[in-house]
Amino acid sequence: MPPTTLLRAGCAAALASCAWGAAMLEDQSGPWEAATLGSSLSATWHDAFPQELFDAVVAETDVFHEYDEAKAARSPQMMHGKRPTWWFKVKGEDGQLRKPRCAIEAAIRRLHDIDFPGGGHARVVGGEWWMQTRTPAETIGFHYDKDEAFASLHMTMRYPEVSTVTYLTKTGAPTLILNQTTPDGNTEVPEIPVLGRLVYPVPNKHLAFRGNLQHGVAGSMSVTKGASNKRRTLLVNWWTEKPMPPNCVDLDDDTLDEIGLNDAAKTHALRVKLGLLTPGSAEAVSEDDAATAAYRTPPEAGAWTSLDPPPRSAEELAEGGAPSARASRLLNVEIPPKENLFFEMPVEAERAVGDWEMRWAAGESAFGHVQTMDLDHPGAMNQMWNSRKVKALFFGSKAQWVEAQAYMLPLAMAQHAEVFFIWADPSSCADAAETFGLAQKDYPTFAMHQTHGSGGEEMYTLADNSGGKGGAPSKAAVTEMLAGYFAGKLKPVPEEGEL
Repeated sequence: MPPTTLLRAGCAAALASCAWGAAMLEDQSGPWEAATLGSSLSATWHDAFPQELFDAVVAETDVFHEYDEAKAARSPQMMHGKRPTWWFKVKGEDGQLRKPRCAIEAAIRRLHDIDFPGGGHARVVGGEWWMQTRTPAETIGFHYDKDEAFASLHMTMRYPEVSTVTYLTKTGAPTLILNQTTPDGNTEVPEIPVLGRLVYPVPNKHLAFRGNLQHGVAGSMSVTKGASNKRRTLLVNWWTEKPMPPNCVDLDDDTLDEIGLNDAAKTHALRVKLGLLTPGSAEAVSEDDAATAAYRTPPEAGAWTSLDPPPRSAEELAEGGAPSARASRLLNVEIPPKENLFFEMPVEAERAVGDWEMRWAAGESAFGHVQTMDLDHPGAMNQMWNSRKVKALFFGSKAQWVEAQAYMLPLAMAQHAEVFFIWADPSSCADAAETFGLAQKDYPTFAMHQTHGSGGEEMYTLADNSGGKGGAPSKAAVTEMLAGYFAGKLKPVPEEGEL
């Protein structure tokens, strides 16, 4: 098979269906300051709701979940498999704060007071909310919260001012927030995050963070055993304008009646206790009423416990990797389209107690600039196809790739200005491997590819495929191959028919 192009199996689909995105740049500093996030990425609170309200919210999420599942089964699927979210406007047409009609809306009003302790921010008009139910070790891919319908239609990301998560169970993996955003939808800033906040699920804990930050759930860090348990959360994002339909919709009275939660008597009692009635009205309750004091008391703010992940020594970056006695492990986080980040994660942070802050050093305890090859992923193939860097590919299984990471990741960091590092699993990337003339007997191995502006290309394979741990190419062999390429000393794989 002639090596016509490394990306032949995926580039056509990529170029036909994938376009570069963008992001809307807005000054979010005002809402962040109002939400006490002016100088901090995130904040937590414990016992966010009084117990009676928390129990009512948990009960209603069961009802909403059943309704959402039934509706999803009978409704046409939205773009990119998204599901609808609900909208709660903070103020009514009369300019007064809206009265909640169910326990969840009462909880959202409570969260608005928690997140904006000074009485709110003039630009923040409402909250987009939804619920999630996940299995204990399920990963929620890293992403940016955004106006989903707007993004689908315009390929542009519009962020909420503040994103929040309220945990309803103690089950499942933690939320990891990174100090990374994208100003244009194409590039991440910074390329390698150096600050992370890790929050484990604890019932009635509330987490708020800046709405433009990369975040997700690292399923491998779950401390919960047993698939019968579920990770359940209530999510509310605060916006300066309502996200576009059909993804975000108003919860009207008819729908609430259909769900069976338009209980005026019950929500009136909650409004009384929460002090959500109009001041001075006959129904309003005195601020010093002992029966409602617990509902008016602000929740306890959480504190971040700092952990400094240890950098990898020169010995640990050599063949063999980290010793088993190391007090941390390398956490692999995948961000879109198929980029990989690696963070030293102290074992102490893998406990469901505390809210953790990690500060990493790029190239020492945080690594990146490695992509996973996925021939069926248009975005990933498009990114590779458009890169002018030389592509450096490690062909090997997941286990073989893990063995080689100890020296491959520092190489990727050191060479990223000129080299695009890629891990390609032969079980799913056989077509790409064949363009190099590689077969099963050759794995694991290392190869390189460069496309020229004139349309020409060159491919290179590793001459000495031995010497590394687990049969992987050795650090010395890979380093020598990279140096040989830039010195112009490598001999390309010949085209079919060439001698």
